[in-house]
Amino acid sequence: MTRGRRVLCVVALGIAGGCGGSEPPPQLDGLDAAAWVARLDGKSTREAAVARLEEAGVAAVPLLGAILATDGEVSRGIALERLARIGPDAAEVIPAITPMLVEKDPRLRVMAAIALGRIGKPDPDAVVQLERSLYDPDPRVRVSAALAAWSITGDSDTAHEILIQGLANPGAEVRAMAAEAFQILGGEGVTALLIGLIDPNPGVRAAAATALGNIGPDAKRARPALEKMQNDPHPRVRAAVRDALDAIPAK
Repeated sequence: MTRGRRVLCVVALGIAGGCGGSEPPPQLDGLDAAAWVARLDGKSTREAAVARLEEAGVAAVPLLGAILATDGEVSRGIALERLARIGPDAAEVIPAITPMLVEKDPRLRVMAAIALGRIGKPDPDAVVQLERSLYDPDPRVRVSAALAAWSITGDSDTAHEILIQGLANPGAEVRAMAAEAFQILGGEGVTALLIGLIDPNPGVRAAAATALGNIGPDAKRARPALEKMQNDPHPRVRAAVRDALDAIPAK
């Protein structure tokens, strides 16, 4: 283990001796982080390992934090996904998640931002790093960081600006991410989502329609546009439009 990883391990565990001192490292089913990394990174053992972590729920949080301090390729992404699903009850490992915002792999940076946003605790170090991530070179990270920062600080203005930029991005994946994220802004996001409904990419149109449906009654002014889309040529879009119209009252 490198010096940087040793330092991160101490931070992740939140205990002075957690990486070889008097306190034992976190375990689940008698297995430590290294053993779980081997199970999660192995194709033949991954499915069962993920299912066990899901079953363990909050009890797995310390172990998941320790996994983030390893070099596991697949396992760290799985750990971040699980922590995001656990949400506020995973607040104790925010110090382990925050350094992931500067990982080389943009996918991990995206997932770290999502996890911090789902946890939602106003941790000062996390907020500072999320604000830096608003200028990340990868637009997917910027969108995820904007959404997380809004969830934690309530700064909807900055989030709105970043998400608008996301909707104008050349990449359809980024535009779809931005459209999906706009639902968090509630009624404030409806105008931008109307733009998403006319996107040339069906995935973006479906994401915009789904977001409007999740906003619900506050998206009432989008009904006329959604009604015109009921014959969209793409079945995924038609299904999203139907669901949105069911969720948005006509009157």
